[in-house]
This record gives sequence, C-alpha cells and structure tokens, in this order.
Amino acid sequence: MAHPAPGDFKDVILFLATAGIIVPLFRRWKISPILGFLGAGVLLGPSGLGALGSLAPWAAELTIDSPKELAQLGELGVVFLMFMIGLELSWARLWLMRRYVFGLGALQVLGCGLIVGLTAYLFGASVTASAAVGAAMALSSTAVVMPILTESRRQHVQAGRVTFAVLL
Repeated sequence: MAHPAPGDFKDVILFLATAGIIVPLFRRWKISPILGFLGAGVLLGPSGLGALGSLAPWAAELTIDSPKELAQLGELGVVFLMFMIGLELSWARLWLMRRYVFGLGALQVLGCGLIVGLTAYLFGASVTASAAVGAAMALSSTAVVMPILTESRRQHVQAGRVTFAVLL
C-alpha cells in the first residue's frame, strides 16, 4: 500500500490551521468566526492568493489548490448544522412555529432570492445563473445566522425563536 506524500494533505492542513487561527482571533475581537471563515475562504481560494501565484511563488503555498476536495469538509459541516437544528426541534414545537416557518420563512427565501438574483442579473449573469445564485444565497442564510444566534445565546429568547423559525 502506497503512503500519501506530505504535500497531499496541504489543503486540509491549511484549512485546519486557518480554523485554529480564525476562531480564537475573531472571538477575541467579538466578531462572529463565520465572517472570518468567509473572508479566509475568499483570500485562500484560487481567485484570492491563488491569482497571485505567478507573481509571488509564496502565495501558492497559502492557497487551496483543489477546493472540490475540501468541499466534502464543507458538506460535513452542513450535515452537523442540520443535525444540531434537528436536536432543537420537536413536532410540537414545529407545529407551534408553523406560521413563522411557512409564512415568514417562505417570504424571506423569496425576497432574498429575488434581491440577490436581480443583483446578479444586473451584474451580467444569465437568468438561469441569477436564479441559481439567488436561491443558493437565500437558503445559505441558515448556515450563517444559526451559529451567530448560538454564540450570542439568543436562540431561546422570543426574537431568537422567531429567527430560528424563519431560517428553518
């Protein structure tokens, strides 16, 4: 059985090192680490420092070479998020929140999807791409807002419960 070369794990090590730096730093600054992860993803991606690879060889060492391979870690994070949301729910609680879930939640997805989709269309994207980007961004708000609610310990106050229901 062949052993993997040390360079085979560069992307995973860079990802874990970034997480180990971003989370404590952003918590110290009292900023959500979610924003740090978004910024780090932009910076370390092929369109960030990766675009400087030909001008600065050191930038290639700080760039995620194959984002598709790291996508599995992101999918695992989404699975854990959905599991945590499932732990918060019961059928009785879902029934109590039905107006918020199906009323305000649907309105939030449609409104955000339309705004983001129209913005993408105005920036030159096709109708199909604009609709896909709008839908993806409208649905991704759960992944951003839920950890913020949990960090600030607001998920059990009235506004937090309504926000949770809308994001659901």
